[in-house]
Amino acid sequence: MISDAGNISVDFIKTQEHRLNTPVFVHGHAQHGVMSHLMGHVRAITFLRDPPAQAVSNYLHLARDLDNPLRCAAINLGFTRFLTTFWQYAVYQVHALDVSITPEPARFPEELEQRVGDVFTLLDKMFFVGCLEQVNDVSPLLSLLLGLPACLTVPCLNTAAEHGTDGETITRLRAEYEALHDNARIAHLLSLERSVYNKAASLRSRYERCCVEQAFLAGTSRSKSPYTGYAGANGIVYLAGNWRPPEMTPAGPGWWTDSDERSTLLIESSPAVHTLEAEIYVTHFVSRLVFEADGLVLGHSFQATKDSNRYIRVDLRSLSRQQGRRTILTLRLAREVGPSVPPHYPALAFRGFQLV
Repeated sequence: MISDAGNISVDFIKTQEHRLNTPVFVHGHAQHGVMSHLMGHVRAITFLRDPPAQAVSNYLHLARDLDNPLRCAAINLGFTRFLTTFWQYAVYQVHALDVSITPEPARFPEELEQRVGDVFTLLDKMFFVGCLEQVNDVSPLLSLLLGLPACLTVPCLNTAAEHGTDGETITRLRAEYEALHDNARIAHLLSLERSVYNKAASLRSRYERCCVEQAFLAGTSRSKSPYTGYAGANGIVYLAGNWRPPEMTPAGPGWWTDSDERSTLLIESSPAVHTLEAEIYVTHFVSRLVFEADGLVLGHSFQATKDSNRYIRVDLRSLSRQQGRRTILTLRLAREVGPSVPPHYPALAFRGFQLV
């Protein structure tokens, strides 16, 4: 583990470069130019926090820190005036990311705004960017991408409460933060902070796609989840994880969704594809299906044939602009009251996937 009392600078990293050729964890607040120096040599990971929570937490920390030269200003000015006076704290996360790739700090808000494109590029180049509000969801993704034998656990510490700050104070400060959106001096900076946070949150779907491809399409001996592909003229539908081994039916193998009520498909399609079709041959107390892809809920319909078979058709047209790459499709189930004991409840079984 490499850190300089919770900070990392270029000069400090240069004294430790001989250790970067071995597995090592480098952590801390990045000083000027650190990420520019390290990018391409490390797998960079960072987590952002929802802007109101981050601003309130920063302010409370400053007011407690006896060694911080801004402590008296934070106490005397109060939360709102402090943020409008020391603008860097209104856009703290953007400013911190900018510091990590530049040799000098932005002197004015306008200068930071001109650099925000470089901040977005930095997030794209990082190995993993998460949001603290999604930590329970993204920890498994990060664990898979790192190839860890077990899922990471990330403790969330409420230090404000530990230092005696009551919930009423936090609620009041968050209300002051929201009111600052109407302050012409600072509203644009709050929007800048929000846009970078939203960018970080949006990267989750990219990591999900990487996890599916890495864990289920590589076919490694470590992968315990079965997968198969239904090939057709218009592309391939992979059943990527979360599916039980096939059950043979008179018409061929059928696949069950697993008991966690969520299963994943990975679609590799041609430009002509508009619909995913499959035959539903068994249901157990399933009352609702939801298909999602890239943050969109996709429409679907059912059709019964003369032989009493039921087919489902999932509308993929909203994904047409994203053709030419793999798309992760998540199926979520809701069920009525019924048996809840494995192996068959709650469950839904499909066969004969095809893209048309």
